[in-house]
Amino acid sequence: MTALNIIQFPGVFYMFCDTAVYDKSAVVTQFKPKIYPVPTARSAIGHSGSGDLGRLVSLSVQGARSIRELLADTKRAAKFYIEQGLLSGYGPYQHKFFVAGFSDEGEQQFWIMDFRPTVDDVPDFKRVDPPWGSIQPLIQLDYAEDEVGANPDRFCRMVLERQRALPVITEHWNDGTPSYVVGGAGILVTVTPDTITRKVIASWPDVVGQRINAKAPARDVGAAFPGYALDTTNGLVKPTSTTGTLISSATGTLITNTTTRTSAIFDDVTDQPSSAAAQKASATSFYAGKTYLGGKAIGKAIVYGTNNIGFVSGTPSITINLRGKNGTAPSSASDGTLLGTLTFTGTSDESAGRTVNSSDTTTAYDHVFVEVTQSGSAGTMCLAEVQFYAPGTTSNMTVVTTAQTADASVENASCLIEYDNTAAPTLNTDLTVELSCDGGSTWSTTTLTLLTAYGQGGRSMAKTDDVACTAGTSYTARIKTLNNKMIEIYGVAISVH
Repeated sequence: MTALNIIQFPGVFYMFCDTAVYDKSAVVTQFKPKIYPVPTARSAIGHSGSGDLGRLVSLSVQGARSIRELLADTKRAAKFYIEQGLLSGYGPYQHKFFVAGFSDEGEQQFWIMDFRPTVDDVPDFKRVDPPWGSIQPLIQLDYAEDEVGANPDRFCRMVLERQRALPVITEHWNDGTPSYVVGGAGILVTVTPDTITRKVIASWPDVVGQRINAKAPARDVGAAFPGYALDTTNGLVKPTSTTGTLISSATGTLITNTTTRTSAIFDDVTDQPSSAAAQKASATSFYAGKTYLGGKAIGKAIVYGTNNIGFVSGTPSITINLRGKNGTAPSSASDGTLLGTLTFTGTSDESAGRTVNSSDTTTAYDHVFVEVTQSGSAGTMCLAEVQFYAPGTTSNMTVVTTAQTADASVENASCLIEYDNTAAPTLNTDLTVELSCDGGSTWSTTTLTLLTAYGQGGRSMAKTDDVACTAGTSYTARIKTLNNKMIEIYGVAISVH
């Protein structure tokens, strides 16, 4: 018996469990997760029964590329390990695998496979139609979608706390004596069509070699494992972020050196011909923007040319510079701090807009403007619309790798990490790595050193020093991004000894 719960609502699964593993006398032998994200399949897999079987199968299917492939890989892996005798002497206990996720077409699916080790063959998964939920160990529970969705962490922790306080009786286990079976840590995995997040929502002071003391209160874990976004297309994990909002075109005062139809620049019409757009004759550059009373921090600008000649007739090279300035208004197109730049070959239809992101999203500027230059001879340059956006927000991320099992006890670890350097993070300040050899019960601080800035795709690679850690057989890494930097993580490799 173990705590493994799944709640399904339209567009989301909440899967949450404890981490305690114990022997037949109800003594804790180790702590392991029972739910594993499979981001490439837009799914997660959970298991109850043999912890060894569940862990090995869950790790074996991490390469599945769809939920359908995940189901087939799980059955194949379970059959293989059973044939290898993994369940020999385990007893007549029931085993279950749960798969929750979304198909490539976005269809929400939930599947269950259950069996006992005496079966001749591993059965197929069976699909369960919504609405559906599984609470194990079973407790009396009524819940509604709005109640869970308002604060999933609190609700799921409440369920685990009630399960922890419930004595469980099993005739084949602990001589039928009621025992407490929920402990270690509470893990919540949230699965949606676009993201999979995993976080710790509870932590109890249970100890390997002892039985669970259900009266011991949970320790405060704070925001130990904040949500992260998984990009399965590009194979990376990154902090969650929000998109900045459009600053109203009515806000601020126009600044520009265009001379014709200047009111068109901020009239909310992005698709228009040159005859309706702002213009500057005989020009190779112009600027346009806003003066904001009290200043504005800018996240990005979208600049629209016309739908018949673009920014200028022909196909010259076009450069758009986003600039900011404090104090007096700009006296020229280049009179300001460069915040972002974009260069491209101009086309006759630029009504889709060109986006220039700001490298400084914290400084408030009195004057914000775009400078547009062209490489051809002087001619009539046009501008349909400029849109400025406030900065979005980037969360600080903590992500923990799936724990791996060593063949023997280890007490030293090091790590290699591949990451995107666009945000220019300072190692050990904006990006940190901690290592654990005891399944995450204790963490050792490391020092990151840049290995190369010329990795695959221009990404950077850094390595940690070799650090001592509390001895154990379950090793993992905890990666943190700090100071609201958007740092994409592409790969992690851990070495132990």
